[in-house]
Amino acid sequence: MQEMMSKVAAEEDVDRDGALPVFSSSVHVFAYIKTSVRRCTALTTGQTFFKLYRAFCECLSEYANRLTSAVDEAAVHSSAKEESRRNFWATQDAISVACYALNTAEYCADTMEQLGDIVKAKIDKDYIEQIETETQIDAFREVIGRAVRKLVAVIDAALEPAFKRIATTNWSILDAVDEESKYVGDIVFALKSKIPAARNLLSALYFRNVCDKIVASFLPKLYKAILNTKRINETATHQLLLDLHSLKPLLLDLPNITPIHRDNDAQIDTANNTDTTKENNKSSTENIRIKPAITFTKFVTKHLAKIEMLLKLVGTPTEMLVERFKIMWPDGSRSDLLAVCALKGLKRNEQLALADTFSGGGAFDATVATDNKNLSKSSSKNDLNDDPPTASHQLSFVDRSAIESKFESVSATASLTINKAASQMRDLINMQRGAASTNVDDSSLSSLAPTNST
Repeated sequence: MQEMMSKVAAEEDVDRDGALPVFSSSVHVFAYIKTSVRRCTALTTGQTFFKLYRAFCECLSEYANRLTSAVDEAAVHSSAKEESRRNFWATQDAISVACYALNTAEYCADTMEQLGDIVKAKIDKDYIEQIETETQIDAFREVIGRAVRKLVAVIDAALEPAFKRIATTNWSILDAVDEESKYVGDIVFALKSKIPAARNLLSALYFRNVCDKIVASFLPKLYKAILNTKRINETATHQLLLDLHSLKPLLLDLPNITPIHRDNDAQIDTANNTDTTKENNKSSTENIRIKPAITFTKFVTKHLAKIEMLLKLVGTPTEMLVERFKIMWPDGSRSDLLAVCALKGLKRNEQLALADTFSGGGAFDATVATDNKNLSKSSSKNDLNDDPPTASHQLSFVDRSAIESKFESVSATASLTINKAASQMRDLINMQRGAASTNVDDSSLSSLAPTNST
């Protein structure tokens, strides 16, 4: 079996006879195992067959390790210029290797389960309980997870130029709004040059999973990149909002993003095989759309809305900032407000003044805020411990009667003020119209004063 493994590894290729392309070595390995099972069971189904089964397990565990190495070293393979192009690994890019490894691992996991059932059906009863394939299946599942992470890492690396451009752009001196910023073109190029290749090599299930992880990595990074800029003036705010508007439809329909078609492909890493090109052409002719999952759409919409909210707050006039911050970002903290102030370019003393206004409101509001914070901590602690709240956990909240007393006092003061204003209005009317027209309907004025129920 070791000789067979070395031989198929040296002659590695891609098998396209199945629904998805896999490494040809996997097909050869299971063909060898199938033949071995047939020959052995024709002679014995006892201890010798059990030992053969154990050899199969060791062989497949080693094969899972080889797939792992192939995924981890994909970038090295694609950049090995000194290797002959007749070498399989020298003609593959990281996207292709990760996709082939993922499909192969999925094929091996499914086939390994079938192998276990076949062995159980043929082996002597004394050995049935010792037939276990979970270890090998888990190893192949781990390869699948590693391949998905590799795909996301490759696309993250392709997006790095866009984030660098955001960081190096001086958004504080932008004086005109363009159709879109250059970093948007960087993002579009990175996504269009990588994602379609993965879509054409993966099943819809795993491709959706890859897209989920791409946006889960990209959108928080975009938010952080904008948050880390030194200052954004009003023009730059409009420009970034326009950029966000351009990116939104692209991200929402990411599973169906189309590839870049250029006469000169020098800028695209196509040192890989012509196999990917064939797969692209096949997909283009079929024109099959992948409907994004509802959870995917909600995630993208939510995080884009967060970035949009940040930019709108940065563009808000300073005198309206605190009020609008409370409305647009109800769960925002003092540090969040300070971050917005910093992006607006406010001086430190101005930032602290606005922060004090945001967290101020008198001793009564401060007490309520403190008690609410403590109550939240207590609730979280109870949730983690799954224990019912005890007397020590119950906080002494602000006395309800004290609150009602304060509101009644405010209401009474307001009532006196309104009545006084109404009285002055009557005097003014009497002076202008004379004694004959001084009878003003008190009922219409009394409606200005709040009642006890109010």
